[in-house]
Amino acid sequence: MSATSTRATPAKRGRKPTPENESKAEAFIRLGVPRTSNILDAIDSLANLSGSGYEYTPAQIEKIFAAIDNSLAAARKRFSGESVGKGGFSL
Repeated sequence: MSATSTRATPAKRGRKPTPENESKAEAFIRLGVPRTSNILDAIDSLANLSGSGYEYTPAQIEKIFAAIDNSLAAARKRFSGESVGKGGFSL
């Protein structure tokens, strides 16, 4: 690439530059679709632990799904304009 290139430089390694003149609605779709797909893939991956190759207790499963439910509720609140803190997770 030449020194006179007008191509935008990504802010973080591996990140594509933001398209010029992209509206906020277009940015939401561009970012929201792959992030939602990643979440759904992660849920499918978690569900794979339900197979007979793993051992778990009902309490562990309840803790996992409670954390997911709490995170979803917090995300919904943020879309409604409410301020919420971030939580962590461990078994």
